[in-house]
Amino acid sequence: MLRKLLYFVRSLFLNFSNSSKERSFNPSLRTLCLGMFFIIPFFTFGQTVVPFTTNGTYSFIPPAGITSVTVECWGAGGAGGMANQTFANGGGGGGGGYSRSAVTVASGTSYAIVVGKGGTPSTTTTTRAGGNSTFGTTTVVARGGTGGTGAQPGANGVGGATGTGTFTRAGGDGADGVNEDYGGGGGSSAGTAATGVTATNYNGATAPTGGGNGGKGFEGTSTVGGDGLPGVVPGGGGGGGRSPENTAARTGGLGADGQVKLTFTCPSYSIASTSVSPATVCVGGTTTVTVTGVSTTLPVGNYTVTYDAGASTGLTKAMTVSTAGVLTSGSFTTASLGTAGSIVIKITNLTSGTGGTCSSNITNLNSATVTVSPLPSAATAVSGPATVCQGQSGVAYTVTAIANAAGYTWTLPSGATIAS
Repeated sequence: MLRKLLYFVRSLFLNFSNSSKERSFNPSLRTLCLGMFFIIPFFTFGQTVVPFTTNGTYSFIPPAGITSVTVECWGAGGAGGMANQTFANGGGGGGGGYSRSAVTVASGTSYAIVVGKGGTPSTTTTTRAGGNSTFGTTTVVARGGTGGTGAQPGANGVGGATGTGTFTRAGGDGADGVNEDYGGGGGSSAGTAATGVTATNYNGATAPTGGGNGGKGFEGTSTVGGDGLPGVVPGGGGGGGRSPENTAARTGGLGADGQVKLTFTCPSYSIASTSVSPATVCVGGTTTVTVTGVSTTLPVGNYTVTYDAGASTGLTKAMTVSTAGVLTSGSFTTASLGTAGSIVIKITNLTSGTGGTCSSNITNLNSATVTVSPLPSAATAVSGPATVCQGQSGVAYTVTAIANAAGYTWTLPSGATIAS
């Protein structure tokens, strides 16, 4: 197949020249680029990146066919120290650490994700650390930075320590506050390849690639004070506040929330056949749709099926593919079919996963037809004598024809028979 495709592209885009009965190919840059445009889509598959950037607890159920996920976690930043006395200068908060691992997962299994909460500034000299960010509780852990202290001067917060994972890096430390000068800058979180940067003055530390910058500490004069600035997601430490002579207390900056990022490669879902049973139903009835496939393109797992039923489009139903082995199958029951006639059930999309999904539009071998019969009209009263003598024959009873009825069932008293 690959060889045929290459010859096809070559025949479309390359210039041929004949010399001494030999054929040579002289592709131009433009035609080579066009050729690559046609070839590449057959061999490349994009990665799906799912970021969780706000503090909270989440659930991730891997999509069908996903067996490995690259998990990256950043711990939250510590808060900057507050300044609550004359000439106090809070220390900068520490940045969060970073951890990464390739984790084996199973479709249908729920994995807990926690994004650490950034440290909230204290109204006392108490430090406020950032929370840890985790995947699977202990599988991958990135630690939060500690908070800066509020004192004269305030001590720096320490960057989040190395956590749990195949690759781990610590966060950067905040800077100390300096008397009568400034609150310390927040440390940066660690990046995807480097340790977090430590702040050295009131400026927040600039993070390495993938990390979050630290917040700026307040720089003022003997009569001017202010709050520290917050760190930047993911996991930047907050800047320290500064309180000048005889003024109100100033707060440190918020530590930034951590982050969890999942990366995986989605399969391309497809089906090999679609059937319905029963194939004939009455108006208001339902039918069961069964799809089959192979394990590589219809893997075991839970799906949301999007389908059309005649004029009703964009309907959705849950479907589980549970048959293991090379051949797989799954089924779902349609919504009530309310229109009589020949109705085509057409599957248009398969989506799988929670908290990160894989989705494929379905265009081939994706439809089956069900016949929806109208309901019979209401039966009318039976016409005939109300009483009959024992042994009497030739008594006739009739009923007006019932529209859409396929047949009639008569109920007779004991001893009576139908002659015709």
